[in-house]
Amino acid sequence: MAVTAPSPVMDGQEIVTVPPVAAAKLELCSAMRDQGVSKRAMARRLGLSDTTVGRLADPDRRSHIDHVVRALRVIGRDLVIEGRATSERVTRWQPRAHPESTTARA
Repeated sequence: MAVTAPSPVMDGQEIVTVPPVAAAKLELCSAMRDQGVSKRAMARRLGLSDTTVGRLADPDRRSHIDHVVRALRVIGRDLVIEGRATSERVTRWQPRAHPESTTARA
C-alpha cells in the first residue's frame, strides 16, 4: 500500500480526521516504507503471517489498537494521540467496505 505524507493544509482545503487505529496503521505503513521493511520482514519480527501483517497495515481493515501499537514499537515508533478543538473544516474519514465483509441479502 502506498501512503504519501500529508501536505500542509491550504486555504479552501478541508482537514480529514481519521480514527486512532487508522492513524496508527498509516504511521506503521510510513515507518515500514521509510525503513525499507517489507511485510514479510515485519511478519518475521512480529511472529505473524504475511497476510496478518498486510491486514494490520491496511487502514480499511479492523484491527485492535494494541496489535498496531505492538507493530509500531517493533519498528521503533510510538503512537501519540492529540486532541484538538473541532473545526468547521474537518471531514471524517470513512473506511471502505471489503467484499468479504458484506453479506448477501435474499
